[in-house]
This record gives sequence, structure tokens and C-alpha cells, in this order.
Amino acid sequence: MDKFANAATYVVDDHQLVRSTIETILKDVGLDVQTFSSGVEFINAQPGLTPGAVFLDVRMPKLDGLEVLSRLRQSWPETPVIMISGHADVPMAVSAMRSGASYFLEKPFSRDAIEMVVDTVLRDGANAQGGQNPQQLLASLTTREIEVLKRLVNGDRNKKIAQELGISPRTVEVHRAKIMLRLGAKSFAELIKVALASGIEKT
Repeated sequence: MDKFANAATYVVDDHQLVRSTIETILKDVGLDVQTFSSGVEFINAQPGLTPGAVFLDVRMPKLDGLEVLSRLRQSWPETPVIMISGHADVPMAVSAMRSGASYFLEKPFSRDAIEMVVDTVLRDGANAQGGQNPQQLLASLTTREIEVLKRLVNGDRNKKIAQELGISPRTVEVHRAKIMLRLGAKSFAELIKVALASGIEKT
């Protein structure tokens, strides 16, 4: 268990169903949870809150997830922040990870995905690198796989990557699967985390 295992956990999302779903799962695994319907509501309440992990929606009115993350990093610099993104928001979520987010969940997500985040991020379980140096993992990739990975870090979709590299979307999918296998990533979020830790540059 790390120092956040028994800390308060906060869910910030403007969709009530998302908030209640995550809240239920987190409570089921024994975490103390508070929910907020907007970034503004959370930031206003934050001075009176105990630092803890935050599940944070990327797109919210008035104050979006990236701005909330920026403010969090000033006041709670080490707290785990898990960004919640829709499919079209992955580039923004990748940007958030560059800004210090710990992980991101892509909607729609499953109960298993939430529990995995609890184990790997909040409870400091096994990480994607398996103890290996990210640069060493990156060195195991081919030149083409590096090209694909850089574009994935950009937040580019398979179709765009295929067009830029002159290959088929299916070939991009094959490369992506091989990259995840070589880097030991069990999810796209883990893949991005390893890539960023390695210092890989975007295209």
C-alpha cells in the first residue's frame, strides 16, 4: 500500500451517471469517496479537503479538467490524478499526462478498469514497466514501431497514422499490438505512460 491507499478519493465529473458509477465501485473496494459535479465546485471546496486521489473529467463547462489539473498540481503536487476522457478526448488526455496526470480512463469504461486503476495507481501495484528502464523498453522497438508510437503519443488515430506512414489502418493496429506487448502495457493508458517516461518526443 502506498501513502494514498487510505486517503480520501474525489470524483469530479459533470455527468451524474459517471459520478455515481465510479463512486459505487470505489466504495465497494473500501475507499472513502466524495463527488463533485463540476471543476468549479471542486476547486472551491478544495481548501477544506484532505489531499487525496482525484478522478477528473477532461471536458467540463466553465473549468475543464486540464485547468483543474494545473491548479491541483500547485496545491496537491503529488496526489494521483486519473483523467476521465471520451474517445474523442484522448489527445487532450495525453496532454494531461504530460502535465502530470497519473492515468486516464477512456469512456466507456468497465468496473474492471476502475479496479485496475485502484490497484496500479492508488495502491501502487505492478506498473507497466515491470521494473525495467523505460529507455531500455523503447530500445526494443523497431524504427517503424517508434514512428507509430510517436504518433500515438500525439493522440493521432489509426487512420491518420496510416495516411501519414503510407500503410493500412490494419497494419497500424498490428504495430500498436506489438508495441504494447514489447512494452508490457496492458492498456493504452499504460502504453502512453511508458512512452512519456522514456522521454519519447512527439512528431
